Amino acid sequence: MPVTTDPTVIGRELESLVSRAIREVTIEATANLIESTPVDTGWARANWIPAIGSPTPQSVGSERAVSTAMQQAGLASLLSYRLSRGPVWISNKTPYIRRLDGGWSKQAPAGFVRQAIARAVSVVQAKVSRWRP
Repeated sequence: MPVTTDPTVIGRELESLVSRAIREVTIEATANLIESTPVDTGWARANWIPAIGSPTPQSVGSERAVSTAMQQAGLASLLSYRLSRGPVWISNKTPYIRRLDGGWSKQAPAGFVRQAIARAVSVVQAKVSRWRP
């Protein structure tokens, strides 16, 4: 492919690559968070909800009625993500998620949230050098 100096073309290609990187990091991080979250009822795992524009304002479902519908809808919305749609968020509004991340459960180490996100960034960074516009 010939190299262009057209700023419009360069801008479109850059926007496409950045959108893809954000999309892939968010999907990978969400998967890592779900996998890393300790499980009792599954409510905390089900509340890792990716969203575009603003974070999910409240927890979804309950300990007795766990639902992954919003999580799945958030992941589906990421498939067509473009940078122009705004920032992406992954939120978890369960009341005890900070305690879990602090090491409250023996199923996951303290700081598992940061570790899950760092792994996602690392995976996508390894892919980026092979991407072509």
